[in-house]
Amino acid sequence: MKFVRCVFVGSAAAMCVAAVTARGQEVLFSNSRDFETFPIGSALSDLGIDHTFVQTNQQTLDALRSQPWDLVVMRRQERFLPGFEADVLAELEAHVAAGGRLHFQMTDLENLPDGWYDLLGLEGAVDLELPLSDIEFAPPKHPSVPGGGFHALRDDTFPPDYGDALVPGVGSTVTQRFVVDQRPSTVLSRSGRVLVNGQQWDNWFASGAAGGTIGGQIRWLLRCPADLDLDGAATLADFLVFQNLFDRRDTVADVDGDGAWTVFDFLAFLNQFENGCR
Repeated sequence: MKFVRCVFVGSAAAMCVAAVTARGQEVLFSNSRDFETFPIGSALSDLGIDHTFVQTNQQTLDALRSQPWDLVVMRRQERFLPGFEADVLAELEAHVAAGGRLHFQMTDLENLPDGWYDLLGLEGAVDLELPLSDIEFAPPKHPSVPGGGFHALRDDTFPPDYGDALVPGVGSTVTQRFVVDQRPSTVLSRSGRVLVNGQQWDNWFASGAAGGTIGGQIRWLLRCPADLDLDGAATLADFLVFQNLFDRRDTVADVDGDGAWTVFDFLAFLNQFENGCR
């Protein structure tokens, strides 16, 4: 069932959107350009997920303050203006601390101001130069990476910033990497709730099986917590996936978020499993 919700953005305009129906999730999509289709909007559509779309710095900040969100998607061709960066960061920190999920990509990651790397689970980023390397999954293959985990990048889109190789922080998980030099391109942190793409901000394919690369990432972020194999149900197979993640000290298996992998994580996962997938 769909219904219409209006969110006030800026000082006067009201933005009316269809409320989220898929999986009962509330999704905010902030894109610094005035189109919301390829590639992320197309992936959301492929997955049947409605979303609230915002564009400007003020719209983004107002929407973040307007309500709790299950998932916030950030796709920025440029950084937030100086007068907004600190406030947006504070809202995103509160969002993630409250259990919300974040899907993040932005040019100029190597020059982010203080605080952003902590939010994103990074120690830094390194600017990419031509020619760009293709991307593959970082073994062992993570459930957030769909299909074979390989895709090619183009060299001719939106120079001079071609994206960044990521420097993961302590406890973060590398899920994808550049083929040529094996540097990380995608990192998960915050017990699997924050996903950062370093590759050029529009340089992925979107459509295809379940939204392509982006669809796989979004499905992971919006998953039922106990559904680690993404089959839509909590089953014995999820226990086996959890065991593998725990053995390799994956941030997703640090369920209680204390930075350690202990019996308490098993107990926390058991509670998630008993709650099932609604």
